Formats: sequence, structure tokens, C-alpha cells
Amino acid sequence: MQVEGGYRNTAKLLVALRALADENQIGPALELGPSVVAASRADRLAVAPLAALVAVDLPKHQADHKWAWTSWKASHEGKLKGKIPMRVLERPELLVFAGAQ
Repeated sequence: MQVEGGYRNTAKLLVALRALADENQIGPALELGPSVVAASRADRLAVAPLAALVAVDLPKHQADHKWAWTSWKASHEGKLKGKIPMRVLERPELLVFAGAQ
């Protein structure tokens, strides 16, 4: 329920920001995707049954080699474990799926 609400609220914000930018002629006029607009108007959003949260364990600061996921994990993993499938990737290139462009 919280994930659904978060996505809907984000979609509403994106639609509002796009309208504000268009109204004030800020930046290029880029059209939002139809799924974002539909999500902003939906009463309820369905989450795909195989959806998962993907975290990429990237270096937070290259100089000190502290990892972003390590600090995030301590405060968030316990809250999410068992509620949503999670995948932690060591390298961002693992997010590129076969056939993706």
C-alpha cells in the first residue's frame, strides 16, 4: 500500500511540475509518458507480482570507497525484508537486460 501511494504521489508531482514548466516555458517541452499520466489519475495502482526493489551497491564516495548500500542497508533492509523482493547488485551494468537499448 505504501509503495502504491508513493508511486501515485510521485506521478502527480511529475504531472504538476511538467504543467508548471510548460506554463512558464522552462526548458524544453518534453511530454510525460502515458503510464506516468495514467498513474497520476488512478485511484489504485496494481504492483506487478514479480516486481522487486533493485539496489545497486555503488561507491558513495570514490575517494574513501564507502559503499552506498552498506549505509542504506542498516536503516532500510529490516523494514523491507519479507515485504518486497529485493535484489542487491554489485555493478550497475547488471541492470542492462538482453535486448535493451
